[in-house]
Amino acid sequence: MIRELKLGEALPWDLLLNADPDREIVATYISESRVFVAENGHQAILGVLVLMPLSEDHHYEIMNVSVDPAHFRQGIGRALMTHALADIKARDKQAEIWIKTGDLTVDAIGL
Repeated sequence: MIRELKLGEALPWDLLLNADPDREIVATYISESRVFVAENGHQAILGVLVLMPLSEDHHYEIMNVSVDPAHFRQGIGRALMTHALADIKARDKQAEIWIKTGDLTVDAIGL
């Protein structure tokens, strides 16, 4: 199941830091972003995606995507991406989404 974290819910820092190891940087963008998580039937978080609105109208950036390594290659990252894109397009028909990648996320380029 994929859902958006509610304000005040604990963040999955272990996953967030897998994709971006600088906690201070993550903290700067996470407060302005929407955080989607993929959970299993026991409500364990298996993946996370962070979507941040940019200053330009209708522009958004995928800031962080991470899946628990024990659950790689099961479509969780793709499901998070599909859900987040559909959600933002439903809210903003003119949305333009940017995805940037760094050296740590080379394996995720297949998304």
